[in-house]
Amino acid sequence: MVNLTIRNIPNEILKRIRIFAAKERRSLNSEMLMIIEDGLSSRIAGETGGTVPPGSAHAVISAAGRERIWGELCGSWEDSREFSVLRDEIYQWRSMGKKQ
Repeated sequence: MVNLTIRNIPNEILKRIRIFAAKERRSLNSEMLMIIEDGLSSRIAGETGGTVPPGSAHAVISAAGRERIWGELCGSWEDSREFSVLRDEIYQWRSMGKKQ
């Protein structure tokens, strides 16, 4: 990966980025990557009519993008079974090596 230095960031912009980073529990570096990725995705979508060409360099999800996706997915899984039933099933799969 390439390292990049950004100079002359206005204090107000840096302050806002720090606030977003703290809110999202990310490092300043990770938040900057998210901002760059979001801006790049929007720009690509605007230039390509709302799509990212498959296989393009922009179709690869960065670590920050994966973090965002997993963050959105966390807590969204639902199952009507009791916790004890789920726990026992997980233990059974682990200990017996069952395959689906």
